[in-house]
Amino acid sequence: MSQYTYDIDIFLRASPATPDPSPVEEQASGVRETNAKHGIVEGAHITTDFWLSKLFYDLQKPALAAAYRTDPDAVLTGYPLADDVRQALRENDVRVLAPRVNAYLLRYYFGIIGMADDAFIAKIRESG
Repeated sequence: MSQYTYDIDIFLRASPATPDPSPVEEQASGVRETNAKHGIVEGAHITTDFWLSKLFYDLQKPALAAAYRTDPDAVLTGYPLADDVRQALRENDVRVLAPRVNAYLLRYYFGIIGMADDAFIAKIRESG
């Protein structure tokens, strides 16, 4: 056994001291607290909603955005969204929409429907 192998073997058998929590671990702790506040249990699988994301992405097209502002329900017929998501869109419910879509698309959506940034930020803060 070489000296190098011996040193590594000793190092691996030594019991390390408990490290301080990393910034990532601290951030994860904050996320867990926020999730718990919203009733999301540890280990729950949260995914983005493809069709909601697609809607928000498609609304970047000026003609579709104008149609959505005029008659949102007509535009929504082209997207197979869950009933609770449709309701959240009607009510501008950030708490329901935010976990399901990319934050940039979410902000863009609220801009498209005419909500001022200050009002959007207030809704985000209200939601948790």
